[in-house]
Amino acid sequence: RQSAISRRDGIKQILTRSTTAILTPILTASTVLPTQPAIAYTPDPDPLRESLYLMSRVQEATVQQERFVQRASQQEILKTKMKLTLRLVEKNYRLLDQITYASEFITP
Repeated sequence: RQSAISRRDGIKQILTRSTTAILTPILTASTVLPTQPAIAYTPDPDPLRESLYLMSRVQEATVQQERFVQRASQQEILKTKMKLTLRLVEKNYRLLDQITYASEFITP
């Protein structure tokens, strides 16, 4: 019984030392080095171009989903994945808002 306790203490000491050895350089580097912003998507200053870009992204997502449907083997997996994807596309690209905005530029 006593060897089990010392074994636990030994494991705790090893984990504590390992965690400290790993985290100390990371924490030190993050406080010393200046952070740089990620190079990511920046919106277009022209709102119409931005709206058209987002609509094209929805079109790309739709093409990907069509490919997925063609390769899917089980309908339940397909149904679940499609629901999730459609919700994410609607949320991320605000398709209805983009169509409404872009339609303001169409002359009757």
